[in-house]
Amino acid sequence: MSKVHIPVAYYQPPDKRLQETQDKLFAALKQHFEAGEAFKTISVSALCHTAKLSRQTYYQHYDSLGEIIEVTVARVINQSLQKADQVLDPSTEGAGMTVDLLLANRELIDMVRWANAEDLIIAYLSREIRRVSAIEGHDVPLKGVMIDLLARMYLGFADVLRQHPELNRDQLMTIFQKMIPVPAQVFRDV
Repeated sequence: MSKVHIPVAYYQPPDKRLQETQDKLFAALKQHFEAGEAFKTISVSALCHTAKLSRQTYYQHYDSLGEIIEVTVARVINQSLQKADQVLDPSTEGAGMTVDLLLANRELIDMVRWANAEDLIIAYLSREIRRVSAIEGHDVPLKGVMIDLLARMYLGFADVLRQHPELNRDQLMTIFQKMIPVPAQVFRDV
């Protein structure tokens, strides 16, 4: 019996105006990051000035500057999920896709750490892993704890990638495959 592959990404396009606002705010935040400014010294006014947006526009969409990074991470992850939806067996190609995703987004990972947004990203990753595992029908004891640990492992692996730029893709793939479990196997084997 063949396994049915259910798409897990979001495919509804975002509102264009909202997307433009997000892009401007992220680009402005990135300018402050690249200028070497401390994240906690950036005011909403300064960010809005750099982005050429009003404070009112910012506050219509965000409660904190860290959310700008969280939304960008969410977009990147959703794009990755869309790619995973296109492959025959994401569980076998997932390591390569994850390593490629992290390599392509090193600066975003640096920005997560710069903004001390780790908890936001772990919470987001946990929600996404929960959502995908629910779609795939996994219901196991201690699933919530396992998901939170898996989210932390992904972020920890991203740190290894950040801290060791000398590692090439093949080396990173080996480390990832040895250290990070495939979610489907984790939930299936319990």
